[in-house]
Amino acid sequence: MVRRALVLVLSLSLLATPGCAWYAAVPPGFQKISLHAQVERDDQGRIEGDLVAYSTLKGVLVGSVVGMPSGAVTGGGIGIGVGFLTCAPTLFLYPLCVALTALAGVVIGAAVGLVGGGVMGFIGGLPSKTAQEVTADLTRIEEGRNFGDDLLTAVQAAIPAEKQTDDAHAEGVVTARLDEFDLGQHWKKRLTVRLRATMVQAWTPPGEEPEQKTCKYRYTSEKQDAATWLAEGGAPFGEAVTRGLQEIARWMNRDLEAFATGKELPATETDPASCFREKRWYRLFAF
Repeated sequence: MVRRALVLVLSLSLLATPGCAWYAAVPPGFQKISLHAQVERDDQGRIEGDLVAYSTLKGVLVGSVVGMPSGAVTGGGIGIGVGFLTCAPTLFLYPLCVALTALAGVVIGAAVGLVGGGVMGFIGGLPSKTAQEVTADLTRIEEGRNFGDDLLTAVQAAIPAEKQTDDAHAEGVVTARLDEFDLGQHWKKRLTVRLRATMVQAWTPPGEEPEQKTCKYRYTSEKQDAATWLAEGGAPFGEAVTRGLQEIARWMNRDLEAFATGKELPATETDPASCFREKRWYRLFAF
């Protein structure tokens, strides 16, 4: 009986812990919402993300520089583990043996990271001129578009007009935020456009403190050859961004509907799993 009581008390204390998934804030399903959009920017006022294409040479150098320390750390950890398992536990030599295996792991890991990072950089790198053209096209897109307005337009088009209103008459405020705009480089000089975004639902229950729910989204375009992306002055880049914003807006509306109906939606070939999660016992202790 005592053991059962302790288990019950522990379970209840965990359930009451702020941040526990079971009791996380859940939007009530708004009939009227106010829509806003914003863009995350760095200290220079540029959109967060990496829009600079790297050449083959730069890719090798950067990949090696990044790969070497990460490989050294991983190799050192493996070396310590190997030392503990294989070194004879002799009173004076055991610590030295473990230290030597750790050192060997660091050296081997650094070498593997150096070579592996360089190879990955070589595989994803572009010819120098192509890398410059890609970077220039992406810069023109970033400087020539108002991403906040574009995102807001996409969200307004995706969400039924009858649910939209101004702040004064809204049950909740929904803010769509573009967090990152990145260029992905892949094998055989293939590229992708990547967008990361967030939807924040904010509301104030009667007589309670304001609450909010955050949902995350990631869009990745199809892989295309660099030459295809550069066609027509880089127009395909702009088209991919537009499609990405429209898809993200559609996912946001899908999530709003899931919250409104209280029905969890599974992932499909075109859509991620819904941000709304039904209460399940195995999610009881998810944080």
